Amino acid sequence: MPVINLTYSNSITGDSYVTSNSPNNSFVGQAASAFGKSTNGSAQYFSYINFDLGTLPTNAIINSAKLTLTRFSGTGSGTYPFVATMVTSPWKNEELTFNNQPTLGTSKVQDVFSTGTSPVVMDIAPLVREWISCKSVNFGIRLSLVNDNDYLDFTYHNSRASDLNFAPRLIVDYTAPENREDVYIVNKVSQNGSGTSFSPTLPTGYTDKDYIITSVIIENKSEAINIAGDWEVIHDVVQNYRHILLRKIVSGNGVVTPPTFSTTNYVPYRVGSMIYRNVDVMTPVQIRNDGLFARVTTVPDAQSMRSGAMFVGIMSLEANTPPLTTNPKGYEIYSLPWTSTRTQWATRNLMARTALTPEERTFNYVDNARYVNFAFVLEAKYNQPPTPPTNVTMDKTSYNVGEKMQISFTMGTDPEGGTVMARVEQYNPGKGAWEFIGNTPTSPTILNCSAMLDTTESKIRVYTEDDKGMLSTPTETTAFSVKQRNGAITVPTEIASGSYYNISSAPIMRFDNGWFGHVVRDAAGTIGYLRMSKDGGKNWGNYGYFNGLLTKGWSTVSNGNMLYIVCQQATTMVSMLSIDVTQLSLNGTIPGSWYSAHSVVDTNSFSLAFNKVKNALSIVFTAKQSGLPNAFNIVRGEADLKDDGTIKGFLGFKSLSNSNATNVTFSNVNHDISHDGTRESIVYREMNGTLAYMGSIYSLLSSNSWSSKIIYNASSGTIINPTVRFSPGGVVNFFAGVSVVGIVKALYCRSLDNMSTVQSYVDLGNCTDVAMAVDKENAVYVYISNGNTLYMTSSTDGFATFPASKVLTSEVIIPIQNSISPFRETSLKTVTTVPPIAFRQQRPSDSAQMVSFLGTWQVAEPPVVTLSSPANGMQLIEGQNYIVTGETLCKSAGAVVNVKIAVSAITTTIDSYVSDGTTPRSFSKTLTYKNKQLFDGATPVSSVLSESVQYTMIVSATDTTNTVNSLPVYRDFTVKYNMPPVISGTNQDLGAVMQIPSANYSATDPEANTFTFTEYLNGKQIRSFAGVAGQQYTVEISHDAWIRLDLDAQHQIKIVATDSAGISSERIYTFTRTETHIEFMLEYGNPDIKADFTLDGMPLRVLMTLERYLPEGSSIESVKVCNNYLDDVPTWEDCTNAVKVNRGYLFTNKNKTAPKWAINLWVTINKGTAKERVLVNGYGGAFD
Repeated sequence: MPVINLTYSNSITGDSYVTSNSPNNSFVGQAASAFGKSTNGSAQYFSYINFDLGTLPTNAIINSAKLTLTRFSGTGSGTYPFVATMVTSPWKNEELTFNNQPTLGTSKVQDVFSTGTSPVVMDIAPLVREWISCKSVNFGIRLSLVNDNDYLDFTYHNSRASDLNFAPRLIVDYTAPENREDVYIVNKVSQNGSGTSFSPTLPTGYTDKDYIITSVIIENKSEAINIAGDWEVIHDVVQNYRHILLRKIVSGNGVVTPPTFSTTNYVPYRVGSMIYRNVDVMTPVQIRNDGLFARVTTVPDAQSMRSGAMFVGIMSLEANTPPLTTNPKGYEIYSLPWTSTRTQWATRNLMARTALTPEERTFNYVDNARYVNFAFVLEAKYNQPPTPPTNVTMDKTSYNVGEKMQISFTMGTDPEGGTVMARVEQYNPGKGAWEFIGNTPTSPTILNCSAMLDTTESKIRVYTEDDKGMLSTPTETTAFSVKQRNGAITVPTEIASGSYYNISSAPIMRFDNGWFGHVVRDAAGTIGYLRMSKDGGKNWGNYGYFNGLLTKGWSTVSNGNMLYIVCQQATTMVSMLSIDVTQLSLNGTIPGSWYSAHSVVDTNSFSLAFNKVKNALSIVFTAKQSGLPNAFNIVRGEADLKDDGTIKGFLGFKSLSNSNATNVTFSNVNHDISHDGTRESIVYREMNGTLAYMGSIYSLLSSNSWSSKIIYNASSGTIINPTVRFSPGGVVNFFAGVSVVGIVKALYCRSLDNMSTVQSYVDLGNCTDVAMAVDKENAVYVYISNGNTLYMTSSTDGFATFPASKVLTSEVIIPIQNSISPFRETSLKTVTTVPPIAFRQQRPSDSAQMVSFLGTWQVAEPPVVTLSSPANGMQLIEGQNYIVTGETLCKSAGAVVNVKIAVSAITTTIDSYVSDGTTPRSFSKTLTYKNKQLFDGATPVSSVLSESVQYTMIVSATDTTNTVNSLPVYRDFTVKYNMPPVISGTNQDLGAVMQIPSANYSATDPEANTFTFTEYLNGKQIRSFAGVAGQQYTVEISHDAWIRLDLDAQHQIKIVATDSAGISSERIYTFTRTETHIEFMLEYGNPDIKADFTLDGMPLRVLMTLERYLPEGSSIESVKVCNNYLDDVPTWEDCTNAVKVNRGYLFTNKNKTAPKWAINLWVTINKGTAKERVLVNGYGGAFD
């Protein structure tokens, strides 16, 4: 495994610090850098450092990356956490100030240092892995303290130290991947020669598809050169010398023939060659040939199109001048010095970058020289990261812990064409970390909200992950709120800071008004504080304090809204205080006076229990008393209470043990009273010399007599927090941490027969601290801390059977004993899943210590939602109803319940009522899918819905009075945009027609909906009827409608098919009615016409006139008349000429076969070539 030592000489490109005391000043000239805070808190320091990693292989396996800082000076003493945070934007030493600091990412590494230790070593391998794997651009790190309240600074030698052995260094232990995909150098060779023909020796080790790059300096610019061989000449540049760059891509596994250079005259050659492997693309070679004679040269800017590439710069110098040590960092240098020239190859891995700054491409030499500089980038063949997701959105702006979140996004793609999926993470601001919550191949996806403290700054970020496990850059949502559910504090909340202490004998209490209370003490042990939460344990405040000798212990118990405290209040007095918590205010004082209960010499433990049958307090403590001053004995008494719960007086104090030996000590007393008020049990730890016992004193209170029993003999071991609790059914439960063969075990045992016998103990595993609670269902809950992990399990059968232990937290401070404060409630009315507890926590994100709270309990029984419709997985089409029916049951009488649906980020209340506590409430809401949305009447209840996307409707009920939610009920559905009926044919222009047109058509509906046809002529309905799918119909125009159509004007036939959802399609035919002739006769179907022109006598003559306009080119083609129109074959006679000259016409026909004579006329007018419209406005005449 190679190890590389990165220091100022080969890697450090930035190394400075900033301070709030001089916010606009740069400290680039200082020989030391600092981070932390001045001892008076007036100045804050951050230091920045950047190691260039260009010489490390891309995608190397980083085993360790140890940053070493040598202490220069500092303030403060002790051990403190500090953090290295990834910097995400560029910065420069000479420009860096407190006011222009670069941006920071979320990636960080945390460690601790001791102020007396030097050097300080921190492994920043996680950050180096991000840079090496091309996931982040390397802009270095910022060093700072974790806790702002730590007033100390750490000052270390930086890269400007007088002794560079003290300068920062980064020692990277890495392993190259077994199957490398990055571009790397396989071998290299240099050679010089002279002559009229020259073939350089190539480096060995090449294989198929390797790139061989060769640079040549020929110290004669005027000689004509012939280059033979299958090599590509990339550049041939002439200054004073000739500079040639060649390339050969190896094909197959045969031997590569080197190029051959031929000249007429004798010339010297200087050659260097490199083999590069895993090259996918070589970018165009950039060249700089400015002819300058200087000591400084800048390699051209060659840029990559993707991350993970290698940059190659070749400086071909016309002088043998060595480079200076101030050259850019991060390069592997291959320098070829000749007598009068020098070739220098500089290669580096770009990793996540695609280009270098001019400063990173500028090289310095001892002497002036002319240069020809080449630069190019070799892009690797390895897997490229997929494109990031886009359009990442959430369905809501606020969630409860554990609630389902619908996350929508557009998936990225794999450049290699592979399959992709999404990796989803959620930001936990309390930890300052992103937490993985799931993978999904589809969008939208539904994932559970992570557990965290209440926040408004959580986010989701989504990566695209390819089938090789490579991730894209993430895409984040906007911030949203997360809250722990009421009655479910699974992420510990802070009761009090780390300067306060809790004790097992002062439990977590829940008052009748729902508030939680807990009494802690200060570090000195002289002041106690009542901390209360009025919002279900989420936020805690100080509601008063009291003085006492609290290092000797204290105990609390509650009943209703009353709190009782017992402790040694003065040097020789055990005292009690009763408090109505409803009378307290935030940051106020505790009203009332302490009651002196019993005079003592000294005390070391206390226990309180409430006898709800007698409405009295039982007080037990261990004390030295005036009559027994040498030993701590067990003392018991009672406090009688008034009707309002305040203390009325004390009675019956007596010693239950009577030792006066100096080597006998009773301590860690704990006791409980049975729920029927008839029995009391006390458990304690007894030390008799070096021997430890767990004992019990038991009494039937009516007898006023006490009996004792040894529960466990720990020999020379220890007893931790012995606890006794009565189950409601009368079982006496014992629990403690005790030594078993030198190992502290959590042991449980019980008595089922009023302490006549105690069953054998059950070993529940190793422990460092323990606690116990019971509930009204006779379940016994035990808490076991082992190291920094706190476990819980429960049993109803004496732990003959019990579920696997549940990890509640892994943030317990060790090894503090008797610091798990369990839940204790006299009434046992609270239904719990994890009975609330207080414990001492150390938060990993910032190492802060505190007294913390967690637990799960039933605030009120949540409503229950039952859905009878809709069915799951429905596909909705246009106009379809989506009916939501079901019922809710809320068992909290008087609670206001809202029933809601949520679809695509829109939440709608569909029912609201006041529960009677027993009757289910039915609800029904008819929604309609139309115009791509769900509607409640005219009100949209969803956003625009896309086809083929699975949506989820969430139905839930909220008890707004108790702020509890039902479990959500989900119904998935999709929508299909309704397609109109499909009418056969295409829209068509029939052109000019002289005959009545018609059109045949049929239709089908894609959804098999019924449909109706409606036919129109020029917008006027012809007919409407129900269509049959696939059946052919014909649209026809009546003769009367036809002859009324204007000539030479476009007309429209339209067929409309409308489905049952109201969606329609249409087919349109257009035509122009035209005529070449006007032709008409009298219509004998008209009774008036027939009556006027039917005669008894034979007509002899007829006169006919036409009111006409005949433009040029038109003519009267013929006018015919007859006097026997009623005959089967009328005799038509031509009177055209008579009409033209307005003369009468004499009939030649004298015969008829019909009963009567009848006159008719038949007029034909030819439009001919007329350009204007021919008009016949009427006709007239006479006959006799």
